[in-house]
Amino acid sequence: MVAFHSLAEMENQLSKAQKAQKAQKAEVAQLPVTCLRGVGPSLAGKLDRLGISSVQDLLFHLPLRYQDRTRVTPVGSLQAGMEALVEGVIQGARLAFGRRRSLVC
Repeated sequence: MVAFHSLAEMENQLSKAQKAQKAQKAEVAQLPVTCLRGVGPSLAGKLDRLGISSVQDLLFHLPLRYQDRTRVTPVGSLQAGMEALVEGVIQGARLAFGRRRSLVC
């Protein structure tokens, strides 16, 4: 247990600890992506082509648009060129053989 002689001393120690924690977070953000598990030279090269070289770059790489997959749109209300989530039941399926085998619903 640490004993403090004054409130100011305790606040000073807390301030130092908070500063050290912030510095540690900043250091983690600057680490290269190769320090992450599963990121080898091949994936690091692909990420580098996207401009992602540090953990911070990876955290701030956001999608261009958000696709809301919670709202199901009825098929009857779809319009041409509209992106939407539809729901249905597959009633039959078969394999079609040709050059490549494919599933036909």
